[in-house]
Parts: sequence; C-alpha cells; structure tokens
Amino acid sequence: MMSKTSPLVREISVVIPAYNEEKIIEDSIRTLIAHMDGLHLDKYEVVISENGSTDRTLDLAKKFATGNLKVISSAKRGFGNAIRKGVAEASMENIVVYPLDLCYDIHFIEKSMEQLDKYPVVFGVRYKEGCTNDRPAFRLFISKMHTRLVNFLFSAKFNDVDCLKAYKAYVGKKMVANTNANDAFIEVEISMMVKNGSIPYAEIATSHVEKEAARHPSYFFKMIARGTVSLFTNYSRLKALKVECS
Repeated sequence: MMSKTSPLVREISVVIPAYNEEKIIEDSIRTLIAHMDGLHLDKYEVVISENGSTDRTLDLAKKFATGNLKVISSAKRGFGNAIRKGVAEASMENIVVYPLDLCYDIHFIEKSMEQLDKYPVVFGVRYKEGCTNDRPAFRLFISKMHTRLVNFLFSAKFNDVDCLKAYKAYVGKKMVANTNANDAFIEVEISMMVKNGSIPYAEIATSHVEKEAARHPSYFFKMIARGTVSLFTNYSRLKALKVECS
C-alpha cells in the first residue's frame, strides 16, 4: 500500500481520459502543461489515458509524450476504463482526474492539493455557494436530479456526484481498482465507496462551462435512461460497495 506523503512534498498526477478528441487535444495539452509549469511543484505528470479512439487522438497525444507527459492507450473503449487505466499508471502521491476539454476550473488542481494535505478525497462540486455553471438548463437539471436520486436511494448527502475528484494515491488507486463501470457510472461507484467506507472528503466549489457541441435530444434521453437503469440494477452492489483505505 502506498504511504501518505508529507505535506511538504508537492507532487501530483493529472489523469485525463481521451476519446476521439483530435480537434482539441493539442491546444488542451499545451494549456494544461503551461498551467502545471506555473505551479512550481516538486514533481508532476500528466497522464493521457486514450481508449479506443477512431480518429487521430492517440497519434497527436504521442507528439507530446516527453518529460512530464505520458500517454497510455487501450483498445477497450469507455470513460470508466480510461480512468481505471490512467489512475493505475499514475506515479505521484496525489491524483486528480480532469477532463481534456478543460470545461472545469483548472485551478481545482492546485486547490485540491491544499485539501489533500488534510483529506484523502476531494470533490470539485458545482452546486454550492461560489460555483458557476454556464450550461444548458436541461443538462443542469439532469445533473442535479441525478445527484438527488443517488442521495435518496442511498441516504447520502452529496452535493454533486458527477464531479471532479482528487485523491491521495493510496486511497484513490484502491477505490478506482474496485470499480467495474465502463461509462460515467464509475462516478457513482466511487461516491458510494466514499460514503460506505466513511472516507473523509472535502468539497471545493468549482465552475463548469459546457463546451460540448450540441447533441440531438435523443442522446440525453438515452443517457438518463441508462443512468437510471444502472442505479436500480446495481442497487444491492452499490449498497455493499466498500474498500478499506486506512
């Protein structure tokens, strides 16, 4: 098991899932690396976890695979699979999972490090005082209702289930390794491990600017249906989902 790091050591792995992102990957990597360099950390790495892209995402990412950035790839598609593989490959004692489109406040990275000196898990939430959401009303409604449904079913008190997450590596690696969802449902699995294991966590208010291109309404209805079905079909497993992270 990985030991806790001294609060004097400032190091972090930024894990980024990537699937069919050829249009944004180069600019996003440059922006992220410039931000990380400006933090003057002891050590950091950016882990691009590519999963089954059918465009040039992997080839473009490999152009940056030197120094602080490494690229891993899996033929198996899925957001959950990308997170599992990326977190497993992370080598620093703090880990944050961050989206390639940079749609969340990038300063969550350094803010989470401040909290990780005191808490093993940090959530970057969107629905508390100080948060900013520039998103379509329908998307915002879906997200809030999803968190409320999770809280109702499992007697939880999460502000935001589908949020940014950062971990001490000794906790995060164990939790992520015990998930099995290959889609965004991995966020619910991780949240339930935090609740069921009474793992202390901090919440940081963050902004979310929706950058995703408009999708057909049928996409969102399918997403709602899939997420709701997953909650009920996995109900018993989620109630019991727990890892020892001491």
